[in-house]
Amino acid sequence: MGKLIISKDKLIVISLFLIVFSIQNYFLADSGIKEGVVFQKYLRGAELFLLNELPAERITDFSPVYLYIHSLAKLVINDPAGFIQIFQLLLMAFTSAMLYLMLRLFYPLYISLTGAIIFSILPEVLIYGKVMEPEPFMIFFLTGFLYFFSRFSIDNNRMRSVILFISALFFAFGLLIRSNFFILLIIIPAFIIYKGKISGKRLKTSIKQVLIFLLPSIVAILFLWIRNYNIGGNFIPYFQNPGYILFEGNNPNSTGQSAIYPPLIDEMVYENLNRPDIHHQIYRDFARAITGKDLSIVEVNNFWSDKAKNFIFDHPERFLKLTLIKLQFFFHDYSRHDVTEAWLYHEYLNNRFYLIFPFWIISAFAIMGLVLNLKEIRKYFPQYIVFFTQLLVLVAGYVSARQRFAVLPLFIFFASGSVFLLIKNRKKILFIIPVLVLCFFFLFLRTNIMYEEDFLWESYRKSHEKWVNALNLRNKHKWDESKKSAAESLTFTPWLIEDRQPAYLDFGYPGFAEYSSGFVRNEDYMNFSEKFNYSILLIEAGKFYKAGNILKSLISDGNKFKRDFDHSSQPDYYLGIIDVKQGNNEEAISRFKKALDKSPGSPFSLSYLFALTGDQEYKYKLFRYFDRISGSFFMGRAFFNTGEPLKASEYFQYVVDKIPNFRKGLIYLSASLSRIKKYKYAFKYYLDAIKMRLDPVILKKDIITVFDKAADEEPWNGKMFYYYGIVLEQFGELNKALNNFSKGDKIMPGNDIIKKRINRLKNILPNK
Repeated sequence: MGKLIISKDKLIVISLFLIVFSIQNYFLADSGIKEGVVFQKYLRGAELFLLNELPAERITDFSPVYLYIHSLAKLVINDPAGFIQIFQLLLMAFTSAMLYLMLRLFYPLYISLTGAIIFSILPEVLIYGKVMEPEPFMIFFLTGFLYFFSRFSIDNNRMRSVILFISALFFAFGLLIRSNFFILLIIIPAFIIYKGKISGKRLKTSIKQVLIFLLPSIVAILFLWIRNYNIGGNFIPYFQNPGYILFEGNNPNSTGQSAIYPPLIDEMVYENLNRPDIHHQIYRDFARAITGKDLSIVEVNNFWSDKAKNFIFDHPERFLKLTLIKLQFFFHDYSRHDVTEAWLYHEYLNNRFYLIFPFWIISAFAIMGLVLNLKEIRKYFPQYIVFFTQLLVLVAGYVSARQRFAVLPLFIFFASGSVFLLIKNRKKILFIIPVLVLCFFFLFLRTNIMYEEDFLWESYRKSHEKWVNALNLRNKHKWDESKKSAAESLTFTPWLIEDRQPAYLDFGYPGFAEYSSGFVRNEDYMNFSEKFNYSILLIEAGKFYKAGNILKSLISDGNKFKRDFDHSSQPDYYLGIIDVKQGNNEEAISRFKKALDKSPGSPFSLSYLFALTGDQEYKYKLFRYFDRISGSFFMGRAFFNTGEPLKASEYFQYVVDKIPNFRKGLIYLSASLSRIKKYKYAFKYYLDAIKMRLDPVILKKDIITVFDKAADEEPWNGKMFYYYGIVLEQFGELNKALNNFSKGDKIMPGNDIIKKRINRLKNILPNK
């Protein structure tokens, strides 16, 4: 242990680097770019940045160093994805080598080498080395900081100051990757002074060391301050919007595993598909529209963090439960991915034979190491403080596999420590088996929520594939195949019925949901998640009795669901929806209250309870926990579905006034106005909606009524028949559409646009 790096260690480091780099490259070549599995956020961001088309304040939404690396690569290489992925694999190989060197400072060669090799074959290391997010850089800089700072803490030679400065450089670059570890700028200097004091060093020497450590970070913070001030007029050292993260991990829909956005913000992403990681900008747009003020980046962060604090303050028991769930996910073998590409890589990994090491075993030994090494906490202080800083950051926000990735080397470090102590005191080995058995239940066995998460990922993937296929088939005029594919898409995600019916297809009576229910597999072979989905589809198809029986059986079986922001996780909520559709409002109120008890603050239940009872407390809570735009849309839809279109139109009007490019809001407003016979205004709003795009279609009866009335009121106006034809065509009524286009053509015989529509339909109809 005296000499830190000997020739044998150098040989091992080189060999380890080459082996890890080879493993990573093999997985990349086997599963990577050739299949198009490349995360586009930073690639697209860098492209816009270089074209000066990325709005200035959007720059703060990205990791600074990582964005600039992409931009530099883009200047040199037209398509830099492959180069950046290879570069990240080099970093992962260097990280493995540095982890080995850090382990060698404390443990024997065989433990250190084993730990470094196990690290290189953990599933998340194979996956996130390739996903084009900043994590490979973060883990590299963090491991480098810990290795060199540990050397500084142990060594007493003339190179200590140089080693400390190198560790400081790694730390400063880490701050420019992610801002999670800013607090260490206070803790580490305090530790240096404390360690100097107990070692008998002069205070002057310790202060000099503190300044050496702080210097690179001060430069990094000054850079961030100046950049952020130029962008947003605020001297703030952070980026990537911590206020949003606090909200995403602690709002009523949160389950602690991933970013759960406000209900309408995720909807608005579909209106901005070509803008990278647009959630950040939509957060700002919503906050500014609601307040009517040009809020700064800091003020927008405070707007959203205050919403999270409101919910935490009102429901501390829920926050405590969520904290325990987050802790479980931090140590659990289950990897909850919040990036689609990572999930696809993991699926690929699961379906191939790769030598991987189970994370739960490392986690179990790491927990033992964290406990057993507490008496040596001064020796391992940097490792402890980095580990628990990241843990606390994730508990404050949310825990995902990507967020946990940065401290995987420390899981290995503490696991190695427990093995080392057990080997030194072999009598304690007898305790390993019962501890591992206990950990097996807590760290390996999956909960319903975890099975639900896997199920949802797979459901979204299949649904999206079928939806895209339906559009492609429709564009080729393969009508029956397109209808079948669209129906299959809905069976996987029936809660997305408003997003899954393509235009131009006629599903006849009684409609899309009923047609789709014929493509569901036998109920006897369904798991609990599939049954929940089936019940939602049956409700949409009007088969309330059968749906109610399924939901009641799911409740009696004690099944728990994890459905986040797309739809309610509570079967009681859907039983309430059945009661609403059947006019049993008193029973519906009781059901919604039960759902709210199980899921406090749920916007789904709160909105219906307000619509049915008029109790202002429900509205107050909805606006207290969520933004007013999302809350208004939920309440508008609740009033719409409970038969109060006038009140619904008032809430939808607010939504449209604040975000006029929200297509679904425009359609619902149009339908509400149709029901209160304000056809002129309904006509205008629906035209605004279809100017954005024709797919998907919803609320057929209400919308067709609008254009039918418009054509009746102005029979001399050829444009009205033209617009009526477009809407009929959109809803699959092609013969009626042709008839209205022909009426328009008679009134406006020289209109080439109408003639093109007529000729197009005449070519389509014989094949339909």
